[in-house]
Amino acid sequence: MDGSTAKRNQDIGLALMKTALSQSGHLPKTHFDNAESFKAYFQDKGPLLIDATEQRTQRPADPNY
Repeated sequence: MDGSTAKRNQDIGLALMKTALSQSGHLPKTHFDNAESFKAYFQDKGPLLIDATEQRTQRPADPNY
């Protein structure tokens, strides 16, 4: 399978997963208007874990590369 076909198949799978999670009520909310709505949404969800680990990325030293 070539790369473009794999990408199309991945996009179809992700769209299907998003639809299924949304219809079953398991799709997480990703946009909040303010801090109060964020707090209210997570009030009864239990502990909130945020992964904020940064990964180093090696970049070429030559800016024209």
